This record gives sequence, structure tokens and C-alpha cells, in this order.
Amino acid sequence: MQESSPARLYAGVVGATLTIAGILGFFYNADFTSNPADRDAVLGLLDVNGWHNVVHLLTGLLGLIAFMAGAYASRSYAIALGIIYSAVAVWGLIIGSGDSILGIVPINTADNVLHLSLGLLGLAAAQMWGVSAAVAVVMLFGIAIPGIVTSDNDSESLADKGQVLYVEQGCANCHTLAASGSLGTIGPDLNEIKPDQKRVLNAIKNGGVGSGAMPKGLAQGEDADAIAAYVADASGAPIPPDAKGGPPGKQIFAINCGSCHTLADAGTSGAVGPNLDQIKPSKSLVLGAIKSGPGAMPPNIVTGKDAQQVAAYVSSVAGKK
Repeated sequence: MQESSPARLYAGVVGATLTIAGILGFFYNADFTSNPADRDAVLGLLDVNGWHNVVHLLTGLLGLIAFMAGAYASRSYAIALGIIYSAVAVWGLIIGSGDSILGIVPINTADNVLHLSLGLLGLAAAQMWGVSAAVAVVMLFGIAIPGIVTSDNDSESLADKGQVLYVEQGCANCHTLAASGSLGTIGPDLNEIKPDQKRVLNAIKNGGVGSGAMPKGLAQGEDADAIAAYVADASGAPIPPDAKGGPPGKQIFAINCGSCHTLADAGTSGAVGPNLDQIKPSKSLVLGAIKSGPGAMPPNIVTGKDAQQVAAYVSSVAGKK
């Protein structure tokens, strides 16, 4: 889960290392100067001055904050630091050892090697989860890049976050979802059942049943919303043609119940739960099942008016087509 994330490990280790390096550097040189000759080498290797120490402190503290914030923030940090430090390393190699970046941050060959190593490691740690680097950098800095994430596209950014969390929270270990490359077989194949966002949220909240069951509350709050948005988008969640239009409850049934139940009027053919055309349940029986969630069915998969409409619809059409 989050503890095993390469990006989170990177944020924690690099964050702590840079923070310590920044503090330690002040014991060697605390001068805030533009004089390229005013520098000292930490441990006889890395040239620093006051400005360089501040850079280490700030990037280190950001890493620790990202580590504590969790998976997505850590991945954003790994990408951002990877890009910045790689660019700084190239800059340092161009101007040469003994010069200063921006005229104030001294560098030498050892600095360039360290910056390049940290940059490449950050990009490698982040890339393991397969979301585009640009998206995570935008999420970290709030930059709107056309075609990637904009301030008017909250649902897209939520699904992008969900793509990372789907792997981080272990969903990929149990479920098959082609868009993520996951091939888990413990839980339902999400490409087959194509759950909508509400159904995924319900499963996250209430968990599953049987051996190897999904634990309750696997994710909370915005993280749960993000996973649900991603899974619903990635799996397709289409509405059966026969369910479009018709009486109240028909489309709600098709989206939330059709992957598990057969009901000819709605055009669904799920085989996980009972065939509703065969058992012809009454409205009260349907409402009771919705509320209690018998067998593998999660309780309260729909609620309130939606539950009433589904129960009325199912009881009125089951076995009549």
C-alpha cells in the first residue's frame, strides 16, 4: 500500500537527506553571496554557501511534507524534483565545475553528479505508476496546461489522482482493469462489471464478502472519490440500450444492479446474483435486499428515492418479458 510506494519512499528518504544536508551545510558556509569563490565543500565533496543550503532545506522539507501527505503528493514531488534537479545538473555541466547557477548557487562536479542522480531517481520512482509526468507536476504547482489539466476540469484531475491511488491502495492486486494494466483475480473483473462511480464508492465504503474480501474503508474522503472516478471512467460503465428512457428506476437499476442480475426489461444479464425474472420479487423484498445486501451484494447500493424507484420498477417488470 502507501508504505511500499517507490515515490513515497523517494520523498521520505530524499526529503530527510536534503533537509539534513541543508542544516549541515550552514556549519561549513553560511554566507549569502554572489562571489563564486566564497564556498566550502561539505564532507570535502559538495560545494555550498548560504543560498545552496536554503535550496537543500526547502526541497528537503517539501519532500517530508509530501511523504506525510501520502501517495499522490509523493509522486508529484518525485516528478517535480526529478525534472528540476535533472535540469540543474545539465545546467551545471554546461557552465562547468567551480561556477555558480544564477550567480549565487555554487556547484562542482560532485554536485552535478548528485543532482543528476536525484533527478533520474525521482523520475524513475514516479514513472512506475504510469500517470503522465505533466499531470502530476500540474497537480503539485497548480499550473494549467492546455490539454492536460485546467482549473475547469476537476473531474479529469480527480480521475488522474485515482489512477495513482488505484495502484497505491492495492486495488490492482485484486482486480482486473485493462486501463491500469492490472490483472488481479481475487475480486470482480472491473472491465466486465463496468461499475459506475456510485457503485465503486459503495464498495470502497462497505467492503466485500467471502475469502480474500475487500476491507471496509480502503480509502477515505477525496481519495475514495478519486478511485471511484477513475474506475468508472476507465471501465466504461455504459448504460444498456434497453435501459435508456423508460420508467423511473430502470436506468438506476441498469447502472447499479445490472452487472449482477438478469432482468429482461432492462436488457441486463448479470449472473452473480439471482435472476430477477425467475424469482419475480415484490417491492418490499427488493427494498429489503437493497438495504441489507444479502450474499455478495453490498448493502445500500442505492438509497432514498433511488431505492424506492428501483424496487418499484423491478417488482413491476420482473418475469413479464
